[in-house]
Amino acid sequence: RIRTSHYNPNSVETRVVNISLSGLLLEFSDAAIFEYLKGNRRIKIVIPIMGEDLELYGEIVRFTERSGFYYLGVLFFKSKPGDMIRLERFIHENMQFQFL
Repeated sequence: RIRTSHYNPNSVETRVVNISLSGLLLEFSDAAIFEYLKGNRRIKIVIPIMGEDLELYGEIVRFTERSGFYYLGVLFFKSKPGDMIRLERFIHENMQFQFL
């Protein structure tokens, strides 16, 4: 959800391209949000994983535009207690299936 006071969070699909314990790469197609986030680099991210919402705080460290899509590289710097453990478990369980 990006700035629900300014944007309709249901109007923009945001795809997580890659995720790790240190951060993630987001992809979306809304130019207005991309420009807004260039000036507001600290964000709160809510990610639904394993039936729970993980609440992570990050700083946008990379901005890229390619083929009509916008990409943001986010470095995590804070989370709710226990959320990083749940994220680590999610990543570990999903990585096992990629190597079988």
